[in-house]
Amino acid sequence: MPDKTHSHLLVRVLVKAAFVIAVMAALFFGTAGSFRYMNGWIYLGTITITLGTGITLLYRNDKALLEKRINTKEKETKQRFIVIISAILMTAIYAVPGFDFRFGWSGMPVVLVVAGEIVLIVGYYLNLNVMLINSYASRVVEIQDNQKLIDTGLYAIVRHPMYMAISLVYIGTCLVLGSYFALIPCMLMILVLGYRAVNEEKTLMNGLDGYSEYMKKTRYRIIPYIW
Repeated sequence: MPDKTHSHLLVRVLVKAAFVIAVMAALFFGTAGSFRYMNGWIYLGTITITLGTGITLLYRNDKALLEKRINTKEKETKQRFIVIISAILMTAIYAVPGFDFRFGWSGMPVVLVVAGEIVLIVGYYLNLNVMLINSYASRVVEIQDNQKLIDTGLYAIVRHPMYMAISLVYIGTCLVLGSYFALIPCMLMILVLGYRAVNEEKTLMNGLDGYSEYMKKTRYRIIPYIW
C-alpha cells in the first residue's frame, strides 16, 4: 500500500474505534444516568489502552488484516442473522450495567472487579495474539484467496481461539462494569459464538484444504478440554 493509502486506513480504523468506544460509553453512562459511574471510567480506560495497542501492532505488522477487521459485511444469510442477534446481546451487555449501577442491583465486591480487569486484559491479549499469527482472521465468515490452514499457537489448543478470547472479553466486561445481571446476555452471547463456530466450520470444511483433518487433531472448539 502507498503511504497515502496507509494513512487513509489508519484514519478509518481510528474513527471506527472511537465510534465503538463512544457507543459503549453512551450505553452504560446513559443507562446509569450519571458520570459518577466509576466502573465505567475504569472500563473505558482499559479498552482505550488495549484497543490502541492492538491497532498500533496490527498497523505496523499486518495492515492487510487491519483492513479486513473493519469489514463486517457478512455474505451468508445465516451469518447475517447471527450478527443481528449478537448486536442485540452486545447492546444489553453494555446497557444493563448502567441500570445495575443506578438501581443498586448487584453490589459486586472490588475483588471481582479486579478479577474482571485481569480477565478482560487477558482476553484482549489472546485476541491480539490470534490476529498476529493468523492473517486470515477476518470478521466475516469466508474462504479467502490463497488462505492457508493455521494450526499452531492457540490454534493447536482450540479451533476458534478468537471466540475463546472474545468470550473472556465479555465476561471481563461484565465484572469490570460491576454487574451480575449483565452476565445473562453475556452467557447468551457465548452460546451465539458457539453456534457461529459450528456454522463457520461447515464453510471451512468445504473450502479450506486440510480442515477436516485439523478438526480430528484439535478436538475442542472454544473451551479447552470441554468443548
